[in-house]
Parts: sequence; C-alpha cells; structure tokens
Amino acid sequence: MSTSDVNSTLARMSYRITQIANKLRKNIKTPEPPPQAAMAQAVPAERSAPDVRAFEATTQGSGAFGEWVVDEQGLPAYRYDMNQFEDERAKYPVSTGAFRRDHWHQIGNDRITGLASNDGIVQLVMADQGYMFLNHFSHGQLVSWLGTVWEVMTILVLAIPRGLQNLVFPSKEPSFFERLLVALNAPTAHKRDNLQHAYSGGFGYVKLDDQVWATAYRYHPNLRAQSERVFGMGYYRTCCTNKGIRSERYVYAPPGDVPAVLADVYLTNETDGDITVNYYEYWDVNIQQLQEQLLRTGEFGAAGDVKRRRLNRLFTPEVMWDEEANALRFHLHPPAGVPASMIPHAVNWKPNDIFLADLSGTPDGKYTDKAAFFGEGGAENPDGLHKWSDTEIRFVPSTIMPYCMVLRREVTIPAGETQQLRFAYGTVPSQNPFRIGASHSSHRRMMMPKDWVEGFQQRYHLDLAPDAFTKMCDYWKDRVSYFSTADMPYLQREIAWHAYYMLSSTMTSSFFDSRVVPQGSAYLFIHGIDGAPRDFALYIMALCFIDPPLAREMLCFIMRMTSGDSGQIAYCYTGNGLLSGTVIHQHPSDLDLFFLMAMTEYIAVTGDSEFLLEDVPFYTAHNQPYDRSVLSHIRIAYNHLLHIVGIGENDLIRVSDGDWSDDVVVRNIFPFKPTVSPRNTIENGESVLNSQMAVYILPRLVNLLLQQENAEARMLGEEMQEELTPILERLTGGINKMWMGTHYARAILRTWWNGEYILDANDINLESQVWALITRLDSSVLPDLIDRIYKKLDETSPIGATLANGAVWPAVSQILTWGYSLHDPQKAWRSFLKQTTANRAEVYGHRWSNIWSGPDGVNGPNMDDPGGTYQSPPATPMMDFPVMNNNQHAMTLFALLRVCGIDAHESGAGIRIRPQIPTHYALDMPLLKLEISPERIVGIYRAQNTGQCDLFVRLSAESESVEVTINGVSSSQPRDEKGYVRLALPMFNTGDELEFIVEL
Repeated sequence: MSTSDVNSTLARMSYRITQIANKLRKNIKTPEPPPQAAMAQAVPAERSAPDVRAFEATTQGSGAFGEWVVDEQGLPAYRYDMNQFEDERAKYPVSTGAFRRDHWHQIGNDRITGLASNDGIVQLVMADQGYMFLNHFSHGQLVSWLGTVWEVMTILVLAIPRGLQNLVFPSKEPSFFERLLVALNAPTAHKRDNLQHAYSGGFGYVKLDDQVWATAYRYHPNLRAQSERVFGMGYYRTCCTNKGIRSERYVYAPPGDVPAVLADVYLTNETDGDITVNYYEYWDVNIQQLQEQLLRTGEFGAAGDVKRRRLNRLFTPEVMWDEEANALRFHLHPPAGVPASMIPHAVNWKPNDIFLADLSGTPDGKYTDKAAFFGEGGAENPDGLHKWSDTEIRFVPSTIMPYCMVLRREVTIPAGETQQLRFAYGTVPSQNPFRIGASHSSHRRMMMPKDWVEGFQQRYHLDLAPDAFTKMCDYWKDRVSYFSTADMPYLQREIAWHAYYMLSSTMTSSFFDSRVVPQGSAYLFIHGIDGAPRDFALYIMALCFIDPPLAREMLCFIMRMTSGDSGQIAYCYTGNGLLSGTVIHQHPSDLDLFFLMAMTEYIAVTGDSEFLLEDVPFYTAHNQPYDRSVLSHIRIAYNHLLHIVGIGENDLIRVSDGDWSDDVVVRNIFPFKPTVSPRNTIENGESVLNSQMAVYILPRLVNLLLQQENAEARMLGEEMQEELTPILERLTGGINKMWMGTHYARAILRTWWNGEYILDANDINLESQVWALITRLDSSVLPDLIDRIYKKLDETSPIGATLANGAVWPAVSQILTWGYSLHDPQKAWRSFLKQTTANRAEVYGHRWSNIWSGPDGVNGPNMDDPGGTYQSPPATPMMDFPVMNNNQHAMTLFALLRVCGIDAHESGAGIRIRPQIPTHYALDMPLLKLEISPERIVGIYRAQNTGQCDLFVRLSAESESVEVTINGVSSSQPRDEKGYVRLALPMFNTGDELEFIVEL
C-alpha cells in the first residue's frame, strides 16, 4: 500500500511532542486575546438585495486549502488546491494514530452518500438495511508499538479512578484487562483480514504504451502539480495531464432514489497525432458494516475496525460478469439461519449486491482479483496493467473481501479531440443467492435484474442520457435554498451550500420505510449509530421550508422509533432497524418535547392538517396500539412527557438519564461529583431546560389542535388545554425559582441522601439560558440575562457563544440566535454571522473542518485546539470524522429563518413574517419566496400539499394600514396592535403557487 507520513512512527511521535509543547506553552504564557470574528460586525446595506439565484464569485471564507469559485454550471464549488502531503497545515489531530491529512467532501442523493477525498478516492455508504461502506478505505498502520507503550502506561495510571467509575456504570467502560488487550493488539490490527489493497477506488488508470499513471492525487505523486480537484454540488471533479493526455473525471450521484454513482471520464488528446490508450476504471469492494461500537477513541477504534472486518468472515463472497449488461456484480452469500430482513438486527444479513457497469460501450477487459491485479506495484503501478490476463474471473477461496472491480477500455483519440466514457458503481437487490463452493463455475452468468436494465442502464447510458451531469446540476439548482442581501455574496453561497449538504446527506432505511437525514459525523460513520430524534426535530424545523415532504417523512421516522408499549422515543438506531439507548440513554427525557415542537411547526407552516389523521406505525418490533394515527402519536408523546417522565417535587420536568445534553447526568454524578447519586438523580432529578421548552412548546401545540376542523383533533386540544393550565403555572413557578440572580441554573440533581444539588448555581451555562429568552416568562430579568450571556459567553468568542467547556455547539448557540432575535436583532445578526463557516474559515482557516462542513461542536478560543473539535475517551472521537454533521448545516438554515423573522405563528394557523435585520433581503426556498424591504414585501407561497395556511405579516415601516394583494386581488387592511396584518390564503393543492404583496 502507498503510505504517507501518517504511517510513520517517527512523524507521529514528532507531531504529538509538538502538540504537547504547544499546550504547555499556552498554559505558561500570558493568554493572548482571542482572534476577532471576521464577519460579525458586518451590517447589511439598506438597499435592494441582488438577484437571489445568481451567485457572485468571492473567495471570502476560503481558508488555507483552496478557493471558493462559481463553477461552469453557475453553482458554488470549492477548488481544493493544497498539496496535503507537503503542506503542514493539512495535518489534523486524530485519536487513532496522531494525525491525518485526508479531507473529504460529501456527494449524494436519497439512497447513497459518497465521501470524496482530496486523495482522489471516493468511498460510498448506504443505509438500506443498516449503514454500510461498500468500498472502505484502509489507512494502514496508525498505531505503533511506541504508542502502545504510552497507552499501557496511561491505563495503569488511570486504573484506580476508572475502577471507581465502573462501580457506577460497569457496562459503560471497558475493564482494565480489556483495555490492555485492545492496546496490545492495536499495532497489528491493520494487517488482519487481507486489507493490503483496500484503496477504495473511485479513480482510474491511464496506460499509454508502457507508461501507466493513476488519476487519483494520492497515487500519482509526480503529477500533482498538473492536477485539479473540485468539490461541487453533487459532484467531485478531478483532472490531471500527462504525456499529452488530459484525463478529467466527474463522479456524481444521480438525483432521487438511485443507489449508485456515475463516473463520467473525459480523455483529451492534446498532442499533434492520434493516440491509443487503455483506460481502467477501478472501484474496490471492501464492505464494512457499521455495527454499533460505543468505544471508538484511540486503540479502541483500531480494535473496532477488526471486529467489523471479522463479520465478513461469516459470508461467502463471489463476483460474476454479465456480458449483456457490461457489468461486474459482487455478491455476499449469508450463512444459514440468519434472520429475515423485517426482523431488527445489529447486522445486515442480506446486503445488496455491488456492481460496476460500463454505460458507454463494451469493456475490452475486466479484473476482479485484487491481490493479483495490484501485486507488488500497488496502487501507483498495478501489476495487472502489465502482465496479468484480464479475461478470466477467478474464484478466490479462503479470503474475505478478495475482489475488486476494474473495467478496461481501449480508446483511440484523434489529435485535439476528446473521448467520453461513463461508468456506474452502486448496488442492486440481492434477490437470488449464487451457487457457492464446489459448484462454482467461472463462465456462469448472473444476469442483472430487469428493472435495473430498464430503470437504470437505459436511463443513464451515455448514448441515451449524454446530459445526465447537467440534469443533476439543474436538480440541485431547484432544490437548494437561496438568500441574498447587499454586499454579502459569501452568505448567498453559504446558504445554498448548507441546504445542499443537508439534503444530499439523505439516505433511505428499508426497515423504517423512510428517508432520513442523519446526524452523521463520528456518531454514524465511526460509532455506527444515528440519532437522536432531538436532532432530527431540529432538522425538521428547517426542512419545513426547504423540503416539506422530507420533513413529513422525518416526523414519520421519529414516530416509527417510538415504542407502542411505553411511549418512549428511542435515543438512536443502528443496524437493520435496531433501536439503541447506547447503554446510558435508555430513557432520555426531552425527546417528546422536540418531537411535538417539530410537529407543530410542520403543520402550522404547511397547512397539512390531513397528516394528523394518517396512520403511522409505532416501532414494528413491539406491540402496536389500536390507534396509530398521527394524533395518537401526539397524544402518547404528550402523556409520556407529563405522566411518565413527569414533574418533580420542585415543579420542574424530570431529567431522567439525560435531556438535550447527553452529559447532564453522566458527567455530573459520582465519581465526577462524589456526593451526587446516579440512581437518585435519574429517579428524581429535574431539568430546567426541559421545563423551559415545555412552557414554550405545549401551549402552541394546544393552539394548533384547537384551530383544526377535525373534531377529534379539537377535542384532544381541549383536553390538553384543561390539564395544562395548572401545569404551566407549576412549571413557570419552578423555573422562576431557578433564577440565581444573574442566570438560570441548569438542573436539580440528587445526592446519595436524596438531597438537592443545584447544577450551575454559580456559573452560567448557555444550555439553560437560550430557552429563557424564547419563553420570555419573566421579562424583568431578560435585559440583564441577555447582557450576561453576551459578555460571558458570546463576546469573547469569535465563532459563536460557547458552552461551559468553551466549545461552540450550534444546536444551542443557534437557538441563542433565535432568542436574541426576539429581543435584540443586532445581536441576533451578529450571532448568526459569527457562526457561518465563512467566518470560521477566516478565523481558523488552518482547520479544514471549518470551511465546507463541520462537526457538532467546535473548540472555542480558550480550548487546546481552537477551531478544531473534541474527543471523549474512550467513546466519541469526533476529531476522527470532523465533518458531515447536519447540526452545522440545518442549524444555520434554521437560524437564518429566525433572524429573517420567519417562524410558525403561535396560533398554529400559519407563518409569521416580521423582518428586522436585515431590512432588505431576498429569500427563495421551495415553500416560500420573499423580497423584503421596509415598505414592501412580495412573496410566493408554494404549496407542497393540500391544505390551508395564513400569513401574519408585519412591515418594519410604520403605518396604520397597508395594501394587501393575494393572487391579484387587492384590499386595504388595518394593522393590529402589534403591527401585523393577517393574510388568509385560499385553500390550496400540491403545486399551487399563491402570490401575495403587502405594502404601504
């Protein structure tokens, strides 16, 4: 395998010593003032916004790795220019090993997600019956014996305190001996299970006479100066030139429900004469099922990968050739007696078959034995390109993952001309098992399914769909969101990019029969779990405007994660529909609140009242209630919150084993706080955050139900209203008691003798302040609270308000942006700008995870690695996968809506539009299009379903009455006491566009 210095023990040791020295120097020296936010002071110009769909090229927010550009399709793209193998800024710390240099971009559709790396490779992940890499890349040895000695010393030093902790959570932490065993086995983990040629693929080889070169940046070290890499919306473009041949590749995911990517290859002859070359399209087959693994930091990551590879030993692999389809097809035959696909399980026992097809002609050769193909030459110069017969499909016994997929095309290119090829790599259903073992016959054919031939091959063949790439780009132009305000082209780019990233991360679960926007990052791609429904609910808040049908599916997904026996919404899921509480989160107390908030927002802004009557099953592996309507789910969530989670003796909703913060209990009980009891806290602890949310969410839910035409919905609303009146008074009183004079405490935990321990009584914790701004229970304390939040947590950080540990988590800090918008629009705008990736790239541009994506938590200026991210040994190594977390993308879009003054009206009857700062802007989302100025609002409501929705609009300019026009019919309307006019839109059907104008 080709290696880099990430595999060097000396380089890793040097990097670690440098990191330790920098940390010591930082602790000894007088702290330097934190860097200033680059964009936070920007005040939007008070003039009309530019064309919202015409991107202006700007390099602002590009960071150190390349530049933002506008591509040939008129869409934003990032041109990656850095030579990561020579530039020290490419290094970033990881828990397994010391550092890495690979950075990647996301491409995807509704079925498949691609990780397109600066190395020039592309890994693909699917979720149909469990999250699974199709062609996982092996980084080789990242743990040395020297690192093992260090880890063993650490284990010995920490043995006693960890032993005390295990007395409390024996199932959470590994034992002393397990840690030692893992550490001792880590240095040889990469050698097990035949991973010497796991190069992932997604690239090709060009052969001219005896000259061979790879198109992947990692594997053509002598051609890097002539190489290009572009991360685009929906695609990854690579290009290199050698010997007068320019090879250009576009790897992209066709829109929609398509479990494959296309690779368009352009070979250009830049010489004066005709040339004949052989082109080899290479994709690996190296399945890694992302089984749930809670311990993944450091050596546990290496050990976890071994366990996942070992799973493949239970299957029997085979690869076949379909001559009519021009496709190689790989199949894993499962062992006998495995569960059916409708039964939840940690393992996908019937993974889809993997194929590589030529969609532009007939291959002149094919290769499948990866050991024989790569041989001694490895990925830079495979042996098979020089001496191995490429006509025979060989059966490779006694080895897991022995196959790769390579198709060869011989191409003659006239001088100055270009030859285009097209390949497809993806999956097809594994419907019929192959014959295995002694009955194997290399000439036997396994035909590709008829629906693949008709629905995919004919749809995307180069002869029939030469414009497939252009159509993909047009698809994203229609789906992303647009925002513009004068003199801020970087913000226009960023909003579209966030929408692209969130939507392109979508995958499909066959068990839950639903699309899902995953949280992603280390949780999914390292731990092998996805959740929590609280995060899904926050995504829904943005998706209501960006993709309402997907928001609807996500609500159904949460409902399908709900137990019909207990009403508990599960914390997360893994494998093929298996629910999980990750040991310490079996009964989170906040999930009902987030679900009800998202449900209220969705129905209010879309007018989709019929959804309330739709049947949605509870978790299918458990018993089902008789009534499975959405209304029943709402009733059960409400009852579970108030009567199972319940209200404690301090008039606050209980905390159980955690609320929004996974650590609010785990990190604040014995042994971290010796006097705080785990059991008593879980049984009797109370959450200020939960209570604040309930006071905001539950009355809005009641209002929504009361204004429904359906009698059952109104009756439920009336029942809730009657019960809630005294409950809200209790909660309000309980919250007010938690006012500590300068801030709200976080929670009430319980001691061993069941006494009260008030968490964060003396220190301000952002988590319990943001919802106080939104609920506005005690207006007398809000000015001082806002000032304290700003001075203590916000002003000192250049990238957004920080939590107690100094990190910026958009799931909280962007809620603060919302809270600010209700009281201080200038602070809201500043908070929003500080949390843009463009600002982070200007402040911490040496961190690649700040530029085009990011994790769920970014280190603030006073932490050890400002601009980086965290690890929580032995569990979550976010630093190992510091991008593709949808909290970064969804929460920016959500915060944009709030700073623009757009949310669900408290009556539940529609959308509120109340522009503040910026005073002039244009917004174009699939649900709502607006052109805003102080004196005039012009808009289009684009119906995504049958229903009815009102608009509550307030111009920022003062007047007693305004002129209102709906679908060309005008009238003069007085403004109410708060300055609003109510636009009663007519009933609509899917696809209707309702135009409106409100002006002085």
